[in-house]
Amino acid sequence: MLLDSAGACVREGRSLQSIALFSELIGLAPQDPTAYLNRGSSYLQIGQFELGLADLDHVIRLKPDATEAWYNRGTAFIAIHQYDRGIADLSEVIRLSPTALALIPIAV
Repeated sequence: MLLDSAGACVREGRSLQSIALFSELIGLAPQDPTAYLNRGSSYLQIGQFELGLADLDHVIRLKPDATEAWYNRGTAFIAIHQYDRGIADLSEVIRLSPTALALIPIAV
């Protein structure tokens, strides 16, 4: 129920509410990377890069093969002009899943 509510908040663009709900989920299951991934992504959406990156770091520590966490962290690093770190993370995405980046639409 809580996960469904948090997901609905994300889909509806209610980032602050989704952050609160994902934080509650983290309190209930602190070793589950999914809530950290989603809370981190919500933080990034509202420009809270430090908090979002911290959550994504935690996901990667919990689950080193979490391709989505590497991708989100890499694009966040690029957004804050830390290009070397972004390239390193996106390279890890390719190493983990060579076709993963092919599924992501590129704006031109």
